[in-house]
Amino acid sequence: MNFGTCKLCHNETRLSIEHVPPRSCGNKVRYNNASILDFMTSEDPLSYPFKGKVFQGGIGYNSYCNNCNTFLGNEYVRYYKEWFNVGLDLIQDSNNKGFDFTALRQNPLRLLKQVLGMFVAINPISSLVNNPELINFLNNPESKKCPKEIRVFCYLNNGPRLRYLELNQKGNFKSGKIVLGSEITFPPFGYVLVLNNDDFSNDLLTEITGFSHFGANNDYHLSLKMNKLDTCLPIILDYRSRDEIEKKIAKIN
Repeated sequence: MNFGTCKLCHNETRLSIEHVPPRSCGNKVRYNNASILDFMTSEDPLSYPFKGKVFQGGIGYNSYCNNCNTFLGNEYVRYYKEWFNVGLDLIQDSNNKGFDFTALRQNPLRLLKQVLGMFVAINPISSLVNNPELINFLNNPESKKCPKEIRVFCYLNNGPRLRYLELNQKGNFKSGKIVLGSEITFPPFGYVLVLNNDDFSNDLLTEITGFSHFGANNDYHLSLKMNKLDTCLPIILDYRSRDEIEKKIAKIN
């Protein structure tokens, strides 16, 4: 355990490890905490073998105190696992890129809160973590008051790379628009959090912010459309396939 500020209760205390996603959802992997700069400046980023210290026991962050970690686990994790299992079944169809499906017996409000808790965990104490409305939303399992400035999107994913991207800006040279967002990808799902942007749209993504409108103590059947997207590079909102990236590189060269 490390000593620091809990991102949920904001107390100075010893912090336990918050696994992102929960360990019960397949997060028991060995991983490297590698430099993104080394990755992007390598001769072949698409085939770059991550180097550095190997960590055991799943990807986690010293973000929450033991009490808050236990609270999140008790209130949200089991509902997220039900959602995880739906995605796991879907991505087995390797030939399909778009899915129309019904997820049975889900608790949308609580699984959304688990996703938001994951974004809080991976981001430094900043405008996101210091948002009192967000913290109140997470601390009250029955609250439906998700902050209006926060939007959450989802997609199916089966790699090839994980993404744990803190809040950063991505610009579009054609439109001149800038998106401030954070992204987490761990199969079978990827999530994008967009901050302070009512105009943001991306046809590849499925918005799940509306999960906040459901009741906290009931199960629902969710009929959704979702794309399975590639994550070849550690760049937010980049879903190009390896072939597309290689063709782009060849055209530039």
